Amino acid sequence: MNKDLLERARWFSWRRQRLDRTCRGVEDCLQSVIGVSSHNPSGPLSLLARVPRLLKGAAVEGVIGTKRAARIPAMRQKTFMVPMETAPAILAATRNESPYRSALRRVGLDDDEYKNLRREVLLAAGFPKTVDEIHEALRSPPDDLAPVLNAMCSEGVLLRIKSPNIRSNDFTFAATKVWVGKEMKNIPQAQALAWLAGEYLTAFGPVTYEDFAWWAGVKAEDAANAVDAQDPAHLADGLMIHRRDEGALDWTRPRERTRSALGKFCWTERKPPAARPRPARKQIR
Repeated sequence: MNKDLLERARWFSWRRQRLDRTCRGVEDCLQSVIGVSSHNPSGPLSLLARVPRLLKGAAVEGVIGTKRAARIPAMRQKTFMVPMETAPAILAATRNESPYRSALRRVGLDDDEYKNLRREVLLAAGFPKTVDEIHEALRSPPDDLAPVLNAMCSEGVLLRIKSPNIRSNDFTFAATKVWVGKEMKNIPQAQALAWLAGEYLTAFGPVTYEDFAWWAGVKAEDAANAVDAQDPAHLADGLMIHRRDEGALDWTRPRERTRSALGKFCWTERKPPAARPRPARKQIR
């Protein structure tokens, strides 16, 4: 293990993850770290560790209410808050509808029944509605509506909007086309995953193929192909970094007596076992 590289990588990623608290706001933070867990309270706590003077839940919900950010099923099928402009690419790169289809079958819903419920839910959720409100608007709702709503979110046709407070995960739901004004852009998964690999190298590098595969929740082969498409610089111990960041990593020096406090599950961006770094993001092309 190259201890000098590991130490520089830790501090390099500490800055890239904006744990030096240089974020100008929630949106700037989301763009830098690709996205944060949208589960409460870990999401707001993750932002608080990076954004100075965060106004509790107001600033968090503000970027959702103004449609600058969205809550989508993303990495490892967990719900993330991400910038609205990159939401279609992140959704496409990490999409895996199999778990949602399996959940529908477990509650006894076939494809035709799901399609009918899907149509009714989209009509009912023109504006943000609670699960109970949507349930009441359906003609023959199932006892458990969650699998239907989760499957629709995985398709990108439905969005989680707002919770009562930062301690609750009872989000309202709204049809994407109505809430955003347009449907999610359809992007080929391989193309989207290659783009996401570039963002990951920038935000979390130095990383390994295994890091990206776990973080994105994709097959090892697909992860390796996506990372290789970015032509990364290979360092010691299987670590890679975006070529444009090699110089910045070389110049990185430790910052003594500096600590960052993070709540449980706030460090959602890296595979837990390795005591390696984490870290920013560029615009989708």
